[in-house]
Amino acid sequence: ANSESNTKKKELTETEKEIESVALSFHNWYIKNTNDIKSEIPIDFVVTEGKNDSCLVDYEPYFNELRKLGTISNSFMEKEKERTKSCAETISKMKWSEYIGVIPE
Repeated sequence: ANSESNTKKKELTETEKEIESVALSFHNWYIKNTNDIKSEIPIDFVVTEGKNDSCLVDYEPYFNELRKLGTISNSFMEKEKERTKSCAETISKMKWSEYIGVIPE
């Protein structure tokens, strides 16, 4: 029973290490790219000009960068979409000409 308890404790420790590694990989990546003023790495969705003066919200550049880390799950990316959903929806309803030069709240 004691060795079984130690095995479970070791497995939990391995799981905790994995969680810590994933969290730190994102945290370090995010901090590095937000502190680098010249960084062109997207740290959130990207807004580009669409047809008829519309705004297009695109997550792929951001998600492609996260995939490069090799530690970020699709579940995390779906939660990122959900976290930013209201902002992305608001921007997508704006005209591109109104969006340019404006920092949306």
